[in-house]
Amino acid sequence: MTILFYYINYCINIYNKGHSINENQQNLPTCWCHSLAKAIEYSSHRIYRGEYLKIYPYPTFNELKNLILKEYGSTGKTNSEMTSILSHILPRYFLRYSTYKGIPEHKIKTILIKGRPLVFTYDLSEKQWENFKTFFFYENKTGTLTKEIINRDIPGKNFNNKKYLGHAVILIGYNENGFVFLNSWGDDFGDNGKFTVKSIDVFDSPFFIDIFFEESDLPLSLRNAWYKYSKENEEQFRDDYL
Repeated sequence: MTILFYYINYCINIYNKGHSINENQQNLPTCWCHSLAKAIEYSSHRIYRGEYLKIYPYPTFNELKNLILKEYGSTGKTNSEMTSILSHILPRYFLRYSTYKGIPEHKIKTILIKGRPLVFTYDLSEKQWENFKTFFFYENKTGTLTKEIINRDIPGKNFNNKKYLGHAVILIGYNENGFVFLNSWGDDFGDNGKFTVKSIDVFDSPFFIDIFFEESDLPLSLRNAWYKYSKENEEQFRDDYL
């Protein structure tokens, strides 16, 4: 395990203190909402720190999820619909977003190094979905998904491989095995809700949403909080791991 991966997960553990890291969407088509809400919570917690929480309490996952579902409903959403929702919601929390298609993996890693998990959407065929679920639910929960595994044939089953279905998760880091994602299917899936993929091109139509803030957008009190507590977190990490 690399030091970098320890640091990314150290930051995420701070963000999730007191909150469940892996929420279950049950059978509802709300993966998009879970991913947006968790990413906004992560990003907000990079700003709202210490005594400043009394002035600007950061939004929790459940608050964000309920707000988004109340305002936009529980039906599935396209990438463009997700970004439209963010355009209305993020300014309330001094946040912005950028989207990426076809971005090189080294640039993805650069964003992750900054402690910014990415909302990630992708499409899979019926056969690929079957392989995806079988692998992480039953075969190797902590294993690494590859192109060979997701595209393998399944004897005795016929699939409509022209029909692709989308999903939204959060890309939370990477290590020597590949990229690590957080799903919304409960703790029984994968490694307590997380899963690892060898490379981004395992998936079809990868689409990234980066939720972040600019210092110039923050009120002075929040800017000071970010300066202070980000530095303290880095120092604590060095004490714990280096």
